[in-house]
Amino acid sequence: MKNIKLDVKDKKILYELMENARFSYCTIGKNIQLSREMTAHKIKRMQKLGVLKGFTAHIFKPLIGMNIQYELFINLQSPKNEKDKIIEELVSHPDTLMVAEIEGWFNLHVIFCAKDRFHSWDVFEFIRQLCKLDNNFEFTINAKNRFASRLFFLEDLDYKSPRKNYKDAFHDIFLKHRLMKEEAVKLDEIDYMILNYLREDSRIPLKVLGKELGLASNSVKSRIIRLIKEEVLYSFTPVIDFKKLGFDEYFLLLRLNGDSNQKTKIFNFISKNKKTYLANSIIGKWDHKFILFSKSKDQILDFISEILEEFLDSIARYDLLWTTKIHKLVSYPELGN
Repeated sequence: MKNIKLDVKDKKILYELMENARFSYCTIGKNIQLSREMTAHKIKRMQKLGVLKGFTAHIFKPLIGMNIQYELFINLQSPKNEKDKIIEELVSHPDTLMVAEIEGWFNLHVIFCAKDRFHSWDVFEFIRQLCKLDNNFEFTINAKNRFASRLFFLEDLDYKSPRKNYKDAFHDIFLKHRLMKEEAVKLDEIDYMILNYLREDSRIPLKVLGKELGLASNSVKSRIIRLIKEEVLYSFTPVIDFKKLGFDEYFLLLRLNGDSNQKTKIFNFISKNKKTYLANSIIGKWDHKFILFSKSKDQILDFISEILEEFLDSIARYDLLWTTKIHKLVSYPELGN
């Protein structure tokens, strides 16, 4: 597959959309010094090329009862036709968030979320029987997520958004409500429907969303503002196929030694690297999972060597996996059912 090349303005547009996927063409254009019309043209072109696969929302799942997120790394020992059927069933399960083929010590990666330990056991039992799990998997619990630099796609471009319009796309409200609450939030069916629509397309115009729900656009706007202030809804993001830009996705899994200060140093050292997209604290065989993107596996191996050289005595174990094909990726399950 031939990689798609982006120009400087394309990269800046992706940066702006990663700041807030609901930013208007006008706001993005002002920030990158491009006309509204040309900004719209470039976004639609990236959609047509499949670089921009869509736009979604992210929510703080514990506040709506989805209390725990689990990950399974599986070494599936099945013929291809049986493996395809297993993947199809995993994709169709309502509680799976991600199903992907990977390489390394494992060949299948599954993420799911659950309301409580009984629900999680039901989902795990379904996967255990479907995939014939025995000693061929590792099970982790996601304790904390943190977006890292996420600037790898800019490559040599040094860009930071001037952020000329904080009030567009609820951005000023997002900036004021960044602390994660612990108390559950009571939502009604309309709230769930709004979150479901935003999951499918976070750029949906308020007027269109209001028409779908039978509400005035101002009522929809007020509800979204409340969801942000209640810290249920915490970002609008683009769904980007980085593989079409030549970037492969890697998972660096670490088990650490040492005191908490040293562990924090390692976590920050990796998180601040330009290749790092997401930094997770997890419970299980490893302490942390870092999602990295690079055009070259050698660059990832060089980065790992750099980490080992800097913190050799503090790293008890590391594993490297990489994604070959994503079959399902959603930010949260359909709500309200």
